[in-house]
Amino acid sequence: MIKLIASDIDGTLLEKSGDSISESMIEIVKVLIDKGIIFVAASGRQYDNLRRLFSPIKDQIGYIAENGSQIYYKEHSIMQEPIAPEVVRGILEDVYEKDECEVVMTGKKGTYIQPKGEFFRHYMEEVLKYDLQIVDDILAVEDEILKISIQDKNGIDEAAVYFKEKWGKTLSVVTSGIIWMDLLAFGVNKGSAMRALQEKLDIKSEECIAFGDNYNDVEMFESVGTSYAMSNAEEDIRNMCNKTTNSVENTLLSILEDL
Repeated sequence: MIKLIASDIDGTLLEKSGDSISESMIEIVKVLIDKGIIFVAASGRQYDNLRRLFSPIKDQIGYIAENGSQIYYKEHSIMQEPIAPEVVRGILEDVYEKDECEVVMTGKKGTYIQPKGEFFRHYMEEVLKYDLQIVDDILAVEDEILKISIQDKNGIDEAAVYFKEKWGKTLSVVTSGIIWMDLLAFGVNKGSAMRALQEKLDIKSEECIAFGDNYNDVEMFESVGTSYAMSNAEEDIRNMCNKTTNSVENTLLSILEDL
């Protein structure tokens, strides 16, 4: 029996980061809810951004936000895991020594950037439509930090190697697409968040389905009974999943037909 369905957003429900969730997808989720199935948006995006995407049903679904560092269900916070302040400072100092990298810092009270260029500010505010605080000195921010995201618009691979080697034993470090990587408290990821949600809601892993397309979805795939990789995902991502799909909407419609 299916009790919970989780889906990644960018590259899974959305082809482009500036897109909106389709009306047809919103209607499908409404049907799932009517049938007693919990829908969870699982993403590296911020909680408020996800609520905007799912505005018509924002108070009726669950959220795994910031790649697992924030978990909400029906507006109620289930868990938030901050990074140690001295670790935050060390990461930020490293980022600002790398001219090609930009950083987004998400805390319990807000999301902060100190952009090195206008392109990054525009991308975050106008394309992704993040609710941001632009600061003059990101090191001076007073907040409990949940996630640090690093962007290199030329490709994140080189920076990922550096940060994984330096911080991989202290933090969870995961790439999220071609130009992003996320650093979270050690052991925090979409999978740990899924398990916390399952425990809170008294749902077994085999009663859950997850959709995703990237390496930040791996632990989530491992924490559910049935996993779907997008058909355009990397081969090793597809191989670790039970099934593949080229459309979450179409797959959900098929699932609903079988209920």
